[in-house]
Amino acid sequence: MKAVARVVPGFVLVLTAMLSLPSPSSAAPPSQTDTLIRLEAHWIAAILNGDKTAVAAILSKDFKHVLNDGTLLDRAQELAGIKKEPFAIALSDETVDFDSSGDSAVMHGVDTVTEAGKATKRQRWTDVFFKENGTWMAVSAQENVIAP
Repeated sequence: MKAVARVVPGFVLVLTAMLSLPSPSSAAPPSQTDTLIRLEAHWIAAILNGDKTAVAAILSKDFKHVLNDGTLLDRAQELAGIKKEPFAIALSDETVDFDSSGDSAVMHGVDTVTEAGKATKRQRWTDVFFKENGTWMAVSAQENVIAP
Protein backbone atom coordinates (compact mmCIF):
# COMPACT_ATOMS: atom_id res chain seq x y z
CA MET A 1 0.00 0.00 0.00
CA LYS A 2 1.37 3.38 -1.00
CA ALA A 3 1.25 6.22 1.54
CA VAL A 4 -0.18 9.48 0.28
CA ALA A 5 0.89 12.76 1.84
CA ARG A 6 -1.57 15.63 1.85
CA VAL A 7 -1.09 19.11 3.19
CA VAL A 8 -4.10 20.50 4.95
CA PRO A 9 -3.44 24.24 5.27
CA GLY A 10 -5.82 24.83 8.19
CA PHE A 11 -4.32 21.96 10.18
CA VAL A 12 -0.79 23.23 9.60
CA LEU A 13 -1.82 26.71 10.77
CA VAL A 14 -3.44 25.38 13.94
CA LEU A 15 -0.51 23.06 14.66
CA THR A 16 1.96 25.91 14.13
CA ALA A 17 -0.03 28.16 16.48
CA MET A 18 -0.16 25.42 19.12
CA LEU A 19 3.57 24.83 18.93
CA SER A 20 4.31 28.52 19.41
CA LEU A 21 2.23 28.83 22.62
CA PRO A 22 4.12 28.90 25.91
CA SER A 23 3.79 25.70 27.87
CA PRO A 24 1.29 25.90 30.73
CA SER A 25 3.89 24.72 33.24
CA SER A 26 6.22 27.61 32.42
CA ALA A 27 3.52 30.26 32.74
CA ALA A 28 1.40 28.93 35.60
CA PRO A 29 2.25 28.87 39.30
CA PRO A 30 2.79 25.44 40.81
CA SER A 31 -0.41 23.52 41.47
CA GLN A 32 -1.44 22.43 44.95
CA THR A 33 -0.60 18.89 43.85
CA ASP A 34 2.95 19.95 42.95
CA THR A 35 3.22 21.84 46.22
CA LEU A 36 2.32 18.75 48.25
CA ILE A 37 4.59 16.46 46.24
CA ARG A 38 7.48 18.86 46.91
CA LEU A 39 6.52 19.06 50.60
CA GLU A 40 6.53 15.25 50.83
CA ALA A 41 10.02 15.12 49.30
CA HIS A 42 11.20 17.86 51.70
CA TRP A 43 9.75 15.91 54.64
CA ILE A 44 11.55 12.71 53.62
CA ALA A 45 14.83 14.58 53.12
CA ALA A 46 14.49 16.20 56.55
CA ILE A 47 13.84 12.82 58.17
CA LEU A 48 16.85 11.24 56.45
CA ASN A 49 19.10 14.15 57.41
CA GLY A 50 17.94 14.11 61.03
CA ASP A 51 16.60 17.67 60.72
CA LYS A 52 14.09 17.85 63.61
CA THR A 53 13.42 21.54 63.04
CA ALA A 54 12.37 20.98 59.42
CA VAL A 55 10.23 17.97 60.36
CA ALA A 56 8.59 19.91 63.22
CA ALA A 57 7.64 22.66 60.75
CA ILE A 58 5.72 20.09 58.65
CA LEU A 59 3.92 18.21 61.44
CA SER A 60 0.64 19.51 62.82
CA LYS A 61 0.37 19.71 66.62
CA ASP A 62 -2.13 16.81 66.36
CA PHE A 63 0.10 14.63 64.13
CA LYS A 64 -0.16 10.84 64.47
CA HIS A 65 1.97 8.18 62.76
CA VAL A 66 1.08 4.49 62.41
CA LEU A 67 4.25 2.44 61.88
CA ASN A 68 4.52 -0.84 59.96
CA ASP A 69 4.25 -2.83 63.18
CA GLY A 70 1.06 -1.02 64.25
CA THR A 71 2.71 1.29 66.79
CA LEU A 72 0.99 4.67 67.06
CA LEU A 73 3.27 7.68 67.61
CA ASP A 74 2.20 11.20 68.47
CA ARG A 75 4.08 14.31 67.32
CA ALA A 76 6.46 14.39 70.30
CA GLN A 77 7.34 10.71 69.90
CA GLU A 78 7.85 11.18 66.15
CA LEU A 79 10.22 14.10 66.68
CA ALA A 80 12.10 12.29 69.45
CA GLY A 81 12.97 9.51 66.99
CA ILE A 82 14.38 11.78 64.28
CA LYS A 83 18.09 11.13 63.66
CA LYS A 84 20.38 11.04 60.64
CA GLU A 85 19.61 7.80 58.83
CA PRO A 86 22.06 5.47 57.04
CA PHE A 87 19.55 4.59 54.31
CA ALA A 88 17.93 6.38 51.38
CA ILE A 89 14.26 6.59 50.39
CA ALA A 90 13.01 6.97 46.82
CA LEU A 91 9.40 8.07 46.39
CA SER A 92 7.19 6.87 43.52
CA ASP A 93 3.56 6.38 42.47
CA GLU A 94 2.48 9.55 44.28
CA THR A 95 -1.14 10.65 44.03
CA VAL A 96 -2.89 13.54 45.74
CA ASP A 97 -6.64 13.85 46.31
CA PHE A 98 -8.22 17.01 47.70
CA ASP A 99 -11.50 17.56 49.49
CA SER A 100 -14.01 19.90 47.84
CA SER A 101 -12.78 22.93 49.83
CA GLY A 102 -9.16 22.32 48.78
CA ASP A 103 -8.03 22.62 52.40
CA SER A 104 -7.32 18.95 53.04
CA ALA A 105 -5.56 16.31 50.99
CA VAL A 106 -4.75 12.63 51.10
CA MET A 107 -1.52 11.49 49.47
CA HIS A 108 -0.62 7.93 48.55
CA GLY A 109 2.65 6.60 47.24
CA VAL A 110 5.33 4.00 47.45
CA ASP A 111 8.75 4.42 48.98
CA THR A 112 11.70 2.19 48.35
CA VAL A 113 14.25 2.05 51.13
CA THR A 114 17.83 1.29 50.10
CA GLU A 115 20.91 0.78 52.20
CA ALA A 116 24.40 0.26 50.83
CA GLY A 117 22.88 0.26 47.34
CA LYS A 118 20.48 -2.60 48.08
CA ALA A 119 16.68 -2.26 48.30
CA THR A 120 15.70 -3.42 51.78
CA LYS A 121 12.01 -2.53 51.89
CA ARG A 122 9.14 -1.17 49.79
CA GLN A 123 6.23 0.48 51.52
CA ARG A 124 2.89 1.85 50.40
CA TRP A 125 2.10 4.95 52.41
CA THR A 126 -0.76 7.33 53.08
CA ASP A 127 -0.26 10.85 54.41
CA VAL A 128 -3.03 13.31 55.29
CA PHE A 129 -2.52 17.08 55.14
CA PHE A 130 -4.65 20.03 56.23
CA LYS A 131 -4.09 23.70 55.61
CA GLU A 132 -3.46 25.53 58.86
CA ASN A 133 -3.36 29.31 58.45
CA GLY A 134 -2.69 28.80 54.73
CA THR A 135 0.18 26.33 55.27
CA TRP A 136 -0.02 22.63 54.49
CA MET A 137 0.63 20.56 57.63
CA ALA A 138 0.84 16.78 57.98
CA VAL A 139 -1.72 15.38 60.44
CA SER A 140 -1.38 11.66 59.78
CA ALA A 141 1.02 9.16 58.24
CA GLN A 142 0.94 5.39 57.82
CA GLU A 143 3.12 2.86 55.99
CA ASN A 144 2.53 -0.75 55.08
CA VAL A 145 5.35 -2.99 53.85
CA ILE A 146 4.56 -4.41 50.40
CA ALA A 147 7.85 -6.11 49.47
CA PRO A 148 11.39 -6.51 50.70
